[in-house]
Amino acid sequence: MNKFAIVTGGTRGIGASISKKLKSSNINVIANYASNDDAAKAFSEEFGIEVMKWDVSNFEECKRSVEIINQKNQNIDMLHFIKWLLKIGRKLLMLI
Repeated sequence: MNKFAIVTGGTRGIGASISKKLKSSNINVIANYASNDDAAKAFSEEFGIEVMKWDVSNFEECKRSVEIINQKNQNIDMLHFIKWLLKIGRKLLMLI
């Protein structure tokens, strides 16, 4: 069974490092990003990691994105979100 992880802020900084580490551990990663389409595309092409744009501070966007991911991948095994997202992250965890 393939494992899937969502990494918020997963195309830059610490999030990018986490995305790459998970990918190197044979985990399928969906790296979330907020605004820089060109940088996200370059990251995806360079590292072979799927990227998906949505505003993680918006619960409805999170819900819609998780539904899309679940339909495509059947399961989400891991979620990494940054500390300031704790409140929305808890709600997001209820979706997966």
